[in-house]
Amino acid sequence: MQALGVVLLKSVGAGYLALNTAGQLKDLEVLEFSPLGQASQILVLGTEAKVKAFIVEMRTGDIDRSICLPEFDEKILRAYLSLDNAEVKSFVLVVEGHFVGDLFAVATNLRQAGLQIVDFRVFRSSGSPGFLVLTGEEAQLKKADLWIQEQQHLPVGQQLKTTLLSSLSEGFRQFSTVGG
Repeated sequence: MQALGVVLLKSVGAGYLALNTAGQLKDLEVLEFSPLGQASQILVLGTEAKVKAFIVEMRTGDIDRSICLPEFDEKILRAYLSLDNAEVKSFVLVVEGHFVGDLFAVATNLRQAGLQIVDFRVFRSSGSPGFLVLTGEEAQLKKADLWIQEQQHLPVGQQLKTTLLSSLSEGFRQFSTVGG
């Protein structure tokens, strides 16, 4: 299984430098490069060792945030690319954050708890949040609620915005299926 690396860089130029660095490393695939106003981000896929080596090779002063997710579930990537999305089940959990790496980490954690991804979007501009919409059956609601409680114990700067909808209306279900 491969690892996913997500790096948020402090400038667009640093992003292009990271893109060039990634292109020089064998067995490392660039999945996405996005200028984000005055910042940029790059997503790479490879062995855990290659992803970590890539992050280490960049100038640390250029990196705003980075994460390496070992044994990355490629179904999450398919949802991120809008190739595979689940239908709404018993409840919906919406998670919002500014660093897409955090959202990938949440998706990894909660997919292991049995939740499925309904929607995963990242807005490509500086300071704009992305969001992840997950769903599950009634039996998984406790796991989602426990995860939300754990978020509340994190320092304020590390918390993600969360919304849990557990009594879904037919109108919501219809829109989420047809309009989503």
